[in-house]
Amino acid sequence: MCMKNYLLLFAMSSFALTSCVDGDYDLGNVNTDDATLGTSWSAPLGVGNVTSEDVIDVENVTAIKTDANGAYYAIYEGLLEEPAKTRSVDLLKAGEDKKLVALVDVSTEELHNLFDGDFVLALENPHIKIKSGITDAVLNCRLVMTSYGMNKNFTTYSDFPLTLSEPNVWIGPIIPEQQENYKFVENKETPMLLQVVPNNIHLDLYVDNDQAGTVPSETYAQMSYCVELPFVPTKEFKATSTELIENAFDENFVDYIFSDGSAEIYGQIKNEMPFDLNVKMQILDENKNLLDIDLPAQEVKGNEGNVVFKITKDDMPKMENARHINLQFDLIGRDNNEALKKGQKVEMILKLKKEGGISI
Repeated sequence: MCMKNYLLLFAMSSFALTSCVDGDYDLGNVNTDDATLGTSWSAPLGVGNVTSEDVIDVENVTAIKTDANGAYYAIYEGLLEEPAKTRSVDLLKAGEDKKLVALVDVSTEELHNLFDGDFVLALENPHIKIKSGITDAVLNCRLVMTSYGMNKNFTTYSDFPLTLSEPNVWIGPIIPEQQENYKFVENKETPMLLQVVPNNIHLDLYVDNDQAGTVPSETYAQMSYCVELPFVPTKEFKATSTELIENAFDENFVDYIFSDGSAEIYGQIKNEMPFDLNVKMQILDENKNLLDIDLPAQEVKGNEGNVVFKITKDDMPKMENARHINLQFDLIGRDNNEALKKGQKVEMILKLKKEGGISI
């Protein structure tokens, strides 16, 4: 992604040093080959914003929506399907007599597009809703939920009755404030379905064998499901977002600034998002190749913090090839779970400090 709304002093096409000079003086013959202005100075680089729309790739995940408060969530919904034939699963205990009456394979592969690289999608309250439409039966059910990730799978299940008075269930770790005519069924393991970042989530609905025939078989295929994933990260959440500042360094400007001495890019970060941050700055050449300059990551906990990226004397000559800046944000969940919302931002107010003056 490319960072928006960033104005850098580095990006000036020329660097002008102006002064008031008496007209009686002729400076045409002054030798400035080794002249240096000052021994230490600092200048503002600008203000940059990274928004939640930059961090989470909403354009490539069609299931992502926002609620009335701007909070992000993903939703997958549809109808269960009648299975071609019955089958058993490992979670059926010895002696249990249950029949598979409906199933569905929910494709969630697009969730891999949410963030750059590998990530742990640890969310506080992913839940699954089943609406049965039952009018004249009692069914003792088991919903087996299996997520299939790239390298790992996870399975959990919940048992519940479906009745005329309670035909719908809400399965999840947290009782909802508004249940919308759903019976709440607690399952603390549903967040684990998401942590594997699944390609798909498979739902199998079982009913006690002696009850399965008490309703028409087509009833099961008319049941609806809804998988809802509110984006409230927990402390186990881990992801990375990379933002590119193109043409951050003008080739003429770097000759003045980075000819000798040392430098620091420093400043303040204000963070509205529900993550702690590790911020790593990488310097790239004109072909966007990484320069061999190690700038250790800076930790920003909570809503505000300071960062300092030091360019040592040994690294200053390498800066003559500097053109772009790559900012890598490691996003880390917090203990206090809050929703990721549209319009939240990370604001960076950066300055440049130069030791050794400017050669002209």
